[in-house]
Amino acid sequence: MTQGKLLSKDIVAKIRKGMLEDKSKYQITTELNLDSSTIYRWTRDLPSRCCGWPGIRGRTLDLFQEIVTKWFIVPKKEHAHQKFLLLRKYFPTIYRETICNRQIFLKKEKEDVAVRAFLENTKKKITSH
Repeated sequence: MTQGKLLSKDIVAKIRKGMLEDKSKYQITTELNLDSSTIYRWTRDLPSRCCGWPGIRGRTLDLFQEIVTKWFIVPKKEHAHQKFLLLRKYFPTIYRETICNRQIFLKKEKEDVAVRAFLENTKKKITSH
């Protein structure tokens, strides 16, 4: 039982029904004005609603859009490896190259265009390819 006060069977039924109706534990907590630990205690055996986003978003989505438009990106040094792994998870044709001591992310099928665009962007001349 919960500490402090006992819950009626009606309240417990509302808690469990809310979970089965695909409400989050937070929603049930606010609707019934109960402590979150009470909700967790009475719904331990029920699966939680997945509240995460199933795809990419935010800066990672911006990176992908930049790759599609410019054919390559030069990622910032912080968290570059994590961003690369996340992009590869959803888009396996993206890979890394090191050119002129700088890492770039690019699409596999457009590597020639991407390398040329990168070199033009860095004011380097192409001697051979």
